[in-house]
Amino acid sequence: MLKRDFWKDHKMKKITASVFLLAVFLLLSLIGSGQEITYENAEDVTGSSKEVVKQGLNQEENDERSETIFVDISGCVAHPGVYQLPSGSRLFEVLDLAGGLTEEADLRSINRASVLVDEQVIVVLSVEEYEKQQAAFGDGVGYIDGKVDLNLADSTALESLSGVGPSTAERIIDYRTTNGPFRRIEDLMNVDGIGEKTFQKLKNHICVR
Repeated sequence: MLKRDFWKDHKMKKITASVFLLAVFLLLSLIGSGQEITYENAEDVTGSSKEVVKQGLNQEENDERSETIFVDISGCVAHPGVYQLPSGSRLFEVLDLAGGLTEEADLRSINRASVLVDEQVIVVLSVEEYEKQQAAFGDGVGYIDGKVDLNLADSTALESLSGVGPSTAERIIDYRTTNGPFRRIEDLMNVDGIGEKTFQKLKNHICVR
């Protein structure tokens, strides 16, 4: 009787130990599986975050590139026409798009480093045209068809305008240096000291291109 109880008790212990080991094995398996899933999820989240940041940067670049201007260039260039460029482009860039200067072009009539603005009109003069202009209007530069070009005129040309002295001419030059070329003659009223009355006296003697 005691022997039978001993083997019965021993058998129960073996069964209990087996069940315990099986439970431990299953528990470890579940924990290991959970850790792996958690790691994969964390990796996915990190990857998604990086993708969002990357998309944001690409969007900023696209927004910057979407700011374009249109410039009309004619005269002594290979392919005159209207060209689309990124905002902030310079004259030498539209010259490249237009196929470059022709042999007749006079570099004294342009500033290849100047910043372009939307709707700007550029006429590249030939050597002959430039010389005729200088002969007609003296040593000063910045005259187009008998009018003072606000974007090209030097202080001498500006001072030839009625009521414009050295200080006013300097303010006009400072304004276009700081703000870029004049887009229309009315912008002259943005210069300190030039109001509606002065503009009315000058408007028939000035131009922009």
